[in-house]
Amino acid sequence: MAKKRSFKKNAFLAGMLRISIGLFFLMQGIHGITSFGTRQSETVRAYSQAFGGGTVIVEIIMILLFIAAGIACAGVYLLSIRLPLRRRIDTALMIFWAAGMLIFDVLLMNFYSRYFDFPLWARDVSLHGVVLISLIALRVSRS
Repeated sequence: MAKKRSFKKNAFLAGMLRISIGLFFLMQGIHGITSFGTRQSETVRAYSQAFGGGTVIVEIIMILLFIAAGIACAGVYLLSIRLPLRRRIDTALMIFWAAGMLIFDVLLMNFYSRYFDFPLWARDVSLHGVVLISLIALRVSRS
């Protein structure tokens, strides 16, 4: 009886975490739409220009990826998707987020610029790390 109650409690908490992360991704996408002058949009434009692409196209792709990730993450819980497909979605989200962290928090950062703000960068990295650890926790959970 206690195990059954514990499993339901863990499943509920995992579901709430899943919805929270989904809302976070969704709000990231909406924020990208509504604010063109943010650090994230400037970073995406710099990344796009470095590879000779159109800046607006890459930014729109990133915004759509965030919105799709938010819908997928929250939708997995709300639509009661079966475990194998849920694990694939969780793995894709983890890879998407880890790649974004690597690209935006490490590779594209100009650590030697006089405009580099270490406390702001550390805050962003820690927030991104919390999201990545949460995605990993959802991936390894049984619910």
